[in-house]
Amino acid sequence: MTRPLALDQLTVIGTDPAELVDLAADAGFAAISPWLAVVPYDALPANHLRAGDPATAAMARRLRETGVALNQADGFALGDEAPMAAYRDGIALMAEMGARNIVALHFDSDMERGFDRFCQLDTWAKVAGIGTALEFTPLSRIGTLDAALAFLDRVDSANAGLLVDLLHLAQSGGRPADLARVPPGMIRGAQLCDAPGVVDFESYAHDAVRHRLWPGEGTLPVAEFIRALPDDIIIGVEIPRAEPELDRKARARRAFETSVAAVHAATA
Repeated sequence: MTRPLALDQLTVIGTDPAELVDLAADAGFAAISPWLAVVPYDALPANHLRAGDPATAAMARRLRETGVALNQADGFALGDEAPMAAYRDGIALMAEMGARNIVALHFDSDMERGFDRFCQLDTWAKVAGIGTALEFTPLSRIGTLDAALAFLDRVDSANAGLLVDLLHLAQSGGRPADLARVPPGMIRGAQLCDAPGVVDFESYAHDAVRHRLWPGEGTLPVAEFIRALPDDIIIGVEIPRAEPELDRKARARRAFETSVAAVHAATA
């Protein structure tokens, strides 16, 4: 069985927006998931997508020319100083470019303020005609699947759902079988990678954004995760690598090849 895959920004971090599209098309990906990058994260290089910006316009043009789709628009980090006006503009831009969802993470020290801001993002996204996906991770204030489900139950919006990253699911103590408890239609996106398993927090925090493993290279339940996902989502491939001998094109190709092999093995 073949499933559409998206090249997520973190896999080839530092690429300019148009290059992200070209790398995806060259490797065989159906879609991309770029970072909006209004807020820098852990000093990682990423471009700020904004209306009127030549690099953003070039990305939109290459999407049209290649037929590559825009899956998730990542990077809507809800910290204490979240730039909500920029996020509002970013949602409109991503919707115009055809994104399925925006991806939000709750880092705010004030839980209620973060909740209110998530609801505001979701309202803007609904008006723009795209979904809102909450990503949970032990690195954020919403650290587990159960916490994410409780949060979304309180949000009470049919437009809002979950993004499930296999690394974060495993590190938080979850298993692919737990996804059976998620209400139908709530999983809006997923991110695939591999890892050595559950590790200490410091190692996890580093590896999450700087060094993950290709599917099949580690011990995470990759096949079970793929089988637990709904059929109507595009699976994002998020595999940052501290591997300077691989240039971005080679990294994108390796990410695609190993992920396709994992999907085939899981669904054969």
